[in-house]
Amino acid sequence: QGGAFDDDDDDDECVEPTPVMLFCRRLDHPFVYCGTLSYVAHDPHRIPIRFVFGLDHFDTLQASAPFQALVQAAQAAITATG
Repeated sequence: QGGAFDDDDDDDECVEPTPVMLFCRRLDHPFVYCGTLSYVAHDPHRIPIRFVFGLDHFDTLQASAPFQALVQAAQAAITATG
């Protein structure tokens, strides 16, 4: 038996991967395209099921002004509620 994130694919069919793209936005602001994601793991025993993805182009995204605005807004919200 595997751990919490058991990636045992023995009983899964081989399927073509579907691109997963991440779009984020602040309320009343336009969406920001945050790039594509790659599957890292999942926990099928958790309800609801948990999927973990990684940002494919985080280094490029970090230099994006719209993404930085999202990060700064999130940090400000955390600080305000903190």
